[in-house]
Amino acid sequence: MLARLHRLVLIPLCAAVLFTACAPTTAIQGNIIRGPDLEGIRVGLDTRASVVARLGNPSTVSNFEDTTWYYIGQRTEQTAFFKPEVVEREIVVIEFGAGGQVANVAKLTLDDGEDIALVDRKTPTAGQSITVLQQLIGNIGRFQENFGDQ
Repeated sequence: MLARLHRLVLIPLCAAVLFTACAPTTAIQGNIIRGPDLEGIRVGLDTRASVVARLGNPSTVSNFEDTTWYYIGQRTEQTAFFKPEVVEREIVVIEFGAGGQVANVAKLTLDDGEDIALVDRKTPTAGQSITVLQQLIGNIGRFQENFGDQ
């Protein structure tokens, strides 16, 4: 009777542990800006100070001049030991005009991204291609016995 009771408790408990272990883990990196905050930015009226007050500091700015601000954020999910998968990505681009006021606001999502093909070529180098064993054998006899004479 006691063994049957243990089975009735143990089986659902093991199933609950297994299903809980397979639940995805969500992680948010950066700054995902939601609708009301972004809709509050008005072209021609808002300045850098009002944008910082509403959205916070940007993730990055344009390279040579600080006329374009980028707010970058993404949400990833990872199940168990598998590679994390990007579920949501958002990049808000705010451009400022000469007077420091907002000139343009754009929002890019994961659908706007493009896959980039990586190149597998290797840069040729001068010299020989030798194995580890050849390196070890080639170094035999190259070292001095007396290190104190130097």
